[in-house]
Amino acid sequence: MKILLSIAIFVVALPKIYAQEPADALRYSWITQSGTARNQAIGGAGGSLGGEFSTMFMNPAGIGFYKTSEFVITPGYNMQKSKSVYKETNASAKSNDFNLGATGFLFSIPNSNTSKVKNFTVGLGINKTADFNSKIYYQGINNNSSYSEKYLEELINNNVTDPNKAATDYPFGASLAFNTFLIDTTMAEDSSVSGYRSLADFRYGLNQQNTIESSGGITDIALAGAVNLSDKLFIGGSITVPVVNFKRKTSFTESDASANTTNNFNYFEVDETLQTTGFGVNGKIGLIYKPVEYIRLGLAFHTPTFYELTDKYTTEIITDLDGYGGAGTKKQNSGDFNNGAPGESKYNLTTPYRLIASASYVF
Repeated sequence: MKILLSIAIFVVALPKIYAQEPADALRYSWITQSGTARNQAIGGAGGSLGGEFSTMFMNPAGIGFYKTSEFVITPGYNMQKSKSVYKETNASAKSNDFNLGATGFLFSIPNSNTSKVKNFTVGLGINKTADFNSKIYYQGINNNSSYSEKYLEELINNNVTDPNKAATDYPFGASLAFNTFLIDTTMAEDSSVSGYRSLADFRYGLNQQNTIESSGGITDIALAGAVNLSDKLFIGGSITVPVVNFKRKTSFTESDASANTTNNFNYFEVDETLQTTGFGVNGKIGLIYKPVEYIRLGLAFHTPTFYELTDKYTTEIITDLDGYGGAGTKKQNSGDFNNGAPGESKYNLTTPYRLIASASYVF
């Protein structure tokens, strides 16, 4: 039995990162260890091992070790559980999902002549390099603040004194709260608008609950090739197209913890969705050298990934204010301001390049 000792050193260079916000750059740049079961078992430190399908996505020189063709499929099942403590209240949530990991074909082409070139290997495969599936839930009684204050701040920080602008200019925030009476105007003695107030009064105690569900991931599609020189030096390269699909739904509810039916507030709910889709492109080159049979040294370079992404987002607010502003619940969606269509933005994201040095001792 061969025992493998592998060490991988990752050097990540950080040029300017262009994205909508820092969270976007982190989400699409932080790649998790993935691949076949073998690669995951060694923590992804297989950059110098070779003979492993996952190296197509790490150090493509590794597929040069193959002298026969191979088909690989890696099904997976993720189980996650989150725990939270908010305002001295414990809560938990679970998220499970199936996924398809490293899967594809490797074609080895032997060289029958006596040159140093022993064989060529070509590979085509997919690999899920990021999994966004998760669920977070927390709740608690808040006597210090209300989530609705963010809508007041939006109007105050923009010096909005015209109620008509408050009702139309902020379709993903304050306008929804204003039109459902979650926030309302305060009047001066001359009947002019002096400011805004929230109907959710935290002095009575507010029961806050928040559920954040995320799904999707990044799937790399790679075409790779490698050459074996005298069974000592292996050189490879690949072109990879990462496909991005991310969806997040946030549902925040704030309700009156006092059970008072005359304080003009029962509850409100804010539902927000964000979906990001797109693709990118990057390249990888690498080599593996065997100075002696039991030592393998690897070096790989990953170019930056250049993404083109599209965000689509919606917000909806539902309120029940114990009859304030009219009986029953009130609801408004951001799509009401745009003929039912979600908000949309397109942008580019450039992730850092990577330099991977690795060594293996086979004994």
